[in-house]
Amino acid sequence: MLKLAALAGHWARPPAAGGGGGGATVYTYIWQIASSPTKTTQKYDHGAGTWASGTTATLTDYSIEPTSTAVGSSTDAILKAGNTAGTLSACSKFNYAAETTSSGGTFSTHRRVEAGLQSATTGYFMGGRNGSNSTAAADVQKYSFAADTISAGSALGTGRANAAGAGTSSVGICTGGASSMSTYTALTSTESYTYGTDTRAAGTALGTARARLAATGDTTFGIFAAGNTKGDGSGSRIATTEKYTYAGASRTAGTSLATARFGHAAGGDNTFGLFVGGDTSGFSNDSTVEKYTFASGAVASASALSIGVVNGSAKCTTPGGL
Repeated sequence: MLKLAALAGHWARPPAAGGGGGGATVYTYIWQIASSPTKTTQKYDHGAGTWASGTTATLTDYSIEPTSTAVGSSTDAILKAGNTAGTLSACSKFNYAAETTSSGGTFSTHRRVEAGLQSATTGYFMGGRNGSNSTAAADVQKYSFAADTISAGSALGTGRANAAGAGTSSVGICTGGASSMSTYTALTSTESYTYGTDTRAAGTALGTARARLAATGDTTFGIFAAGNTKGDGSGSRIATTEKYTYAGASRTAGTSLATARFGHAAGGDNTFGLFVGGDTSGFSNDSTVEKYTFASGAVASASALSIGVVNGSAKCTTPGGL
């Protein structure tokens, strides 16, 4: 998941927004939209280093594979849910300060398991899968935060579902995932999307093919972490991470997570990222959290969730990268 950029010459960092009360507190929210295992909203206090319960987002439950994707502005997260039937086109808007949910815009084409990217003004839902189609979608759907309207962006070069994205306020990197919805073989290919011109280009490939990964980062690089060698989760879990530097499009190995996982969520500020929950063994709903400090590359355990989450989505109220 992506965070809002704060580079000089890019969009300025917004004032911090605290859930349920505003002020200077910075939170990373994580949402589990399914009633099984448990529908929940949890928030991580960046100052205290602890989790607390937030107001549950009022998203519809889905009986099979209830995944979600989050993008957002400095005041609201846009939560887009999906189910295997491919019938849902609506989304929800979660206001951080009030912790209230309202209806968002309506998508003309339903997708699920997309990657989420964003600029300061617009969210980008990239790729995904429509219903039971045998190949992943390549289209990009743009969400205007101010108007709550959706328009088409430029298509990806490769259809992909269960991918991940990170970036700055001007350029997003979408990588990994799977194209075939029959073999589910994970990809290494990467795409760079320039928001101002709605253009895409090939990026530097990952060193390890991975799907159902998660990503976060600061204003200079993204960390693409963990995942599975298959888009349906039937392959091997991955613990390694990859560091993608935006200037020069270079890729190097990052610090491995302590626990291999997929179906996890990611969020953070400009100092550290959190890799949260996911499936760590036997289709589990894990509650562990790993903290990745960007400057040093150090990985350490953070406070655990009170309720394990898999296939959730996360967003920081004052993000560092995008």
